[in-house]
Amino acid sequence: MSKEIKGRLYMIFAAALYGLCAVLSKQVLKGQLSVGMMMFLRGICGMLLLFMLKMFKREKIYLSRQACPKAALLAVFGISMTQLALNSAYAYLPVGTVTAIHFIYPVLVSVFSAIIFRERISSASKIILVISALSLFLFFEDASGGQWKGYLFSVISAFAWSFYLIYVDRSGVLKEDKLSVAFFTCAVMAAVGMVCGIAAGSFRFEGSGFTLLTVLLIALLNHVIAMILQQKGVERIGAASASVFGVFEPVSSIVFGALLLREHLKPGQIAGSGIIILSIAAMTVVPVLQKGKRKPRKKFFYIENFEARWYNKHQKKFRK
Repeated sequence: MSKEIKGRLYMIFAAALYGLCAVLSKQVLKGQLSVGMMMFLRGICGMLLLFMLKMFKREKIYLSRQACPKAALLAVFGISMTQLALNSAYAYLPVGTVTAIHFIYPVLVSVFSAIIFRERISSASKIILVISALSLFLFFEDASGGQWKGYLFSVISAFAWSFYLIYVDRSGVLKEDKLSVAFFTCAVMAAVGMVCGIAAGSFRFEGSGFTLLTVLLIALLNHVIAMILQQKGVERIGAASASVFGVFEPVSSIVFGALLLREHLKPGQIAGSGIIILSIAAMTVVPVLQKGKRKPRKKFFYIENFEARWYNKHQKKFRK
């Protein structure tokens, strides 16, 4: 399996896990936990799981001095800001609408990468990116009332996650140990959640043991498995291409929402899910087929043949 195929599969599985965690997070936030307490518990549980994994592998949690400021910036303005905005948006909008608005980030990543870093995007990626972005409008539900805060938080989460993907790809943080980076970001997210909870006056635990187990599961899926998969995916295919495959998250959030929260799928959501799945399949299969049918260029053969003929014709001059 090639490096590109592995990167795409990593991004698809990570997106599916993020969609599941979005549904589980909304379930926990329904009158049980505040956003600050939710972030704090997820950060602490993530730290414990990563610490146990490091102990099992007999490795130390270590970041170089040069990587610590980069990891802190990534944790605050990337992961923590995204989680804070998304969890806040769940209080005003349905989970499918929040994830749909959140997924304007592939467009933001592609635009910022092209403008700032002059990163080229293939024609196939552009077409599939446009199709996937347009299909996200099928996910929107009728959310009337004073819910502009939900839309605002969703847009903020898109900008924060765009920063995360670009910074992970460009900052060199991936050169450090991925588990150590994940541990550090979980610690920062727990601190940010505690500060936000204390500032809002809602830093208290009002859930049950099942709620704590659910938060532990979210931490395992989101901050350990999905985060590592996404980092590996970005490392292999880059931020712009990785953002294309991330559009699988709203599909998974709709499906898991129907299964776990008993949310009904509308015809538009079913159509949008089908379009996104077909787009991802095309993005994965077409490059492989094109690579297999690609013929070697003949111009090098003609150039080499011309040089050989010219040398044979004038070799007498060289002998003299």
